[in-house]
Amino acid sequence: MQEPLYNTNQRTEKLVESNNRIDYEDLLNSEIDTKSAKVNNIVCKSTNSEPGNIQKQLYQFKRGLTSFQPYLDTLNIGPEFKHYYILEAFSVFPNLKNLNISCNIIPLSPLSKVLNQLTYLESLNLSSNYFIIFNNDEEGSDIQINLPTSLKSLHISDCILLAGETSETSMPLDYSSLRTTFHDYFNLPPQHLPNLKNFTYRNINREAAPIVSEFLELNPTITYLSTHTGSFSHPTARILEHCQNLQHLSLESDFSNIEHLARFRIPELPNITSIKFNYTYKDEFLFLANLCLNCPNLTDLELNYKPYCKGMINSLLSQLSGLKSLTLTNDCIQGFQLDLSTLPELEQIKVDVRSVDYIDLKKFENSKKLRNITLIPRLQKSNVKHNLEDKFNNWSIINYVGKVQCYKN
Repeated sequence: MQEPLYNTNQRTEKLVESNNRIDYEDLLNSEIDTKSAKVNNIVCKSTNSEPGNIQKQLYQFKRGLTSFQPYLDTLNIGPEFKHYYILEAFSVFPNLKNLNISCNIIPLSPLSKVLNQLTYLESLNLSSNYFIIFNNDEEGSDIQINLPTSLKSLHISDCILLAGETSETSMPLDYSSLRTTFHDYFNLPPQHLPNLKNFTYRNINREAAPIVSEFLELNPTITYLSTHTGSFSHPTARILEHCQNLQHLSLESDFSNIEHLARFRIPELPNITSIKFNYTYKDEFLFLANLCLNCPNLTDLELNYKPYCKGMINSLLSQLSGLKSLTLTNDCIQGFQLDLSTLPELEQIKVDVRSVDYIDLKKFENSKKLRNITLIPRLQKSNVKHNLEDKFNNWSIINYVGKVQCYKN
């Protein structure tokens, strides 16, 4: 039998170390004194499911979860955690505030019903899930997920919709023999969520960009947006028309196909202070530059660019004198002469490099407000602290695994 995760002699120390969080590898065999263990965060990773004994296991699982009822506000459900346990968990915690579900196969109909009952839910994360619509489901493909209006943060990422030729009444489902008649990206219907502030929507299909635009239009309370909508196209750019209230914007695209964007007028976005832009090709960089220049209060820029955009970066930075934080990531920054002289307000910078030997550290010394530098050497795996200390005056150098952190004394 598996050793209990926590015994009564160790519970206090363990819970302090885990910040009131339990990684519940095998909840059925765990013994926890819940009278003094105020656990508010459970991570459900797996369960020992034996088909012949499923009803007993469900009873024990639900009884175990019920013991945490006064305290639990966060439930994390990870890979291999079967859907019937998830539904039991929902039924126990109607006051749940944070729910994260990833890498599961879940029947869509019961999930839509239980989500609508979590009226206190503030944060929902659905990532890399397979939602099943069974052929014998009376609601068929018209199933809608009505999200709790209490939501403040919503994250939808890479969810797939399946149609199964089996029944959801069999417990447990035989996933290995599950046949599907079609699959497509799961598109969440836009809806009004009056408390929503953080919105992440990452689905690489043609419907994604219009969905994001409509979400922004219906929810002017959104201040943070992160989206990946496939090819950078006109529908993606039109998202900007609904970003007047945004403060933080993260855009990601897969390949360049934006010749027709030259006529697109980027609106002025005075509230945006932070922009993150991934997979930047030449044409996209020109679009990004215009976007940055239409954000007069921009202070934080993170850019993942292609090598042939290096010559454009200094030109862009020279027009962004208010930047306080800059992150540049690229597979090859060798020989790139980054000019920081036009950034008098810069306080922190993060740069990917092949080796610290390729960086002229003197340019950092001249930035009066710069206090925090992160260097990520891609090829140089040895301790580089000594090399930096010889070149870097008045800085404290800390060598971590995979990065070097520098602090101004």
